[in-house]
Amino acid sequence: MLGNAELGRLLGVTRQRVSQIVSGPDFPRPRFTLIMGSVWALDDVQEWADRKGRTLHLDALTPDVQDDVKLQLRSRRDS
Repeated sequence: MLGNAELGRLLGVTRQRVSQIVSGPDFPRPRFTLIMGSVWALDDVQEWADRKGRTLHLDALTPDVQDDVKLQLRSRRDS
């Protein structure tokens, strides 16, 4: 699961740019909207990035989040 900060790191953009991107009509809808903000699933964001020809910078995430992302990607490939 990804919040605005993780999206910014993955995309290599500022918080302001994240706000513009997520409000676009083709960006996936958040899975949850909490008081702290919206939360997106990595799979949804990866599919969007693939369609747009964008690269996600997984190495920009913290080690704990990187591990979670790698597990999600591995399980997606295995299914």
